[in-house]
Amino acid sequence: MPDLHAVPDDQIGMDERVVIDEDLSKLLEKRLRAADDRKEIGKVYKAADVAAKEGIGRHQIDEGTAIRVGRFRIAKRSVASRHVEFDADETSRINISLWDKG
Repeated sequence: MPDLHAVPDDQIGMDERVVIDEDLSKLLEKRLRAADDRKEIGKVYKAADVAAKEGIGRHQIDEGTAIRVGRFRIAKRSVASRHVEFDADETSRINISLWDKG
């Protein structure tokens, strides 16, 4: 059986139009690179946060107490449960996605 794969369709939808705007294109490319950078930074932060919390876990910290480690103060306190409810106003959103014609 042959390998099947999706082929991008460069036909635009009825509600789309092509706009030639090099400045906007550059801004969108910069935004995409920044989003990729943010994802990478998020991964680095998450790994560092997990490692730090594992290190903190090696020490006994009782509710309502704190420890000092170098220039850091680590406190433990309880947070009561609560019910949160809110309304959201009607709005419109701009969705920016990457379209790759292959």
